Amino acid sequence: MMKQKAIDNEELEKIKEKNLLIITGLKKEYDSVVKFSRKKKHKNKKSKLSKIINKKQYPFLWEATKSEKGHELVDLILERKDRRYAALTIELASTMEYFLREIYYMREEIDFNLSEEGSSSIKLLERELKSTISIKNSGKLYLLNHVRNQIIHGEFSLKKAKNLETVKSMSKKIYGDKKVKSKEYLSDFINTAEMYIKNVEMKVISKN
Repeated sequence: MMKQKAIDNEELEKIKEKNLLIITGLKKEYDSVVKFSRKKKHKNKKSKLSKIINKKQYPFLWEATKSEKGHELVDLILERKDRRYAALTIELASTMEYFLREIYYMREEIDFNLSEEGSSSIKLLERELKSTISIKNSGKLYLLNHVRNQIIHGEFSLKKAKNLETVKSMSKKIYGDKKVKSKEYLSDFINTAEMYIKNVEMKVISKN
């Protein structure tokens, strides 16, 4: 067996800091999507959207909500919100995978090869790194990884992905029978990912 390179704790902290900055950026993007498309009770879709959109910030869009086809614009905005949630889910899962890949490369000096088709990349990386770093995973990141795969190979929709039977089965183990909205789903994923990175610590320096 090849001798593994000793992992420097300072290097590990730099990797953690870099990825936490990425998570902070994703949080801000998430907040902007939620704020822009927050639902309020109004008489109809047109008035609802005109209240949601900031007139000073988006004057042309605000005026468009007053048109005859304002309801179509509402539908497009809501569809776009779902796609943005889907995009953020994919980016978050990729960030977590790459975070673990960086640690693996730091130790092995070669890229991680995902050889088991259909397996969770995060779960496989954790298995490879369990002798090197301490990891606390509640299972939510495995769910995140699975949802990401369903979005990529499906209809690029977080709403539709979370309603698939395989996803609902995994979700039930975590949330029970609680109905979780897309924005709550993604918010929970982001917070879990942030705590995951913060809690990763070096377990051993080297292994023969």
